[in-house]
Amino acid sequence: RTTANQGATLRVKGAIAQNLSIAAEGKVKEFLSSEEMNEVFQRCCPLMVPLNGEERLAVLHTLVMGSELVHNFPSVDGTGNFFKDLTIKLAMEYPWFLNEWQALLILNGTTGSKDAKNTSNRVYVDAEVSIYGCKAFAKEQHPTW
Repeated sequence: RTTANQGATLRVKGAIAQNLSIAAEGKVKEFLSSEEMNEVFQRCCPLMVPLNGEERLAVLHTLVMGSELVHNFPSVDGTGNFFKDLTIKLAMEYPWFLNEWQALLILNGTTGSKDAKNTSNRVYVDAEVSIYGCKAFAKEQHPTW
């Protein structure tokens, strides 16, 4: 569940992103169909060579979605000093895919502090406010909704 502010922010940012994506799609397909990309695909992925730009985009989209899902799973269980994040073990405990904030809250994590010794999760707070435009958390060190 999201708060009203998060929902509104996601809708606005989502609409902007969707419009930018639609505007760029033709150029991306054209680039993926180019002779330059044919040469690249010939060297790395010959199965892509007979595909047109639209088909190549669909394949790449599928690969990126899978990679994005698992690229940042930590190789540790989150109990050390490195960071608290989603692990395969934690993911298996829930019927949906937890996002990083949900994992952080479930693990009773904190976002770190502003001092240089403990800033590992500060980037999440900065992203929520600066990039996504959400309201700042009332208690930055231990975010809740």
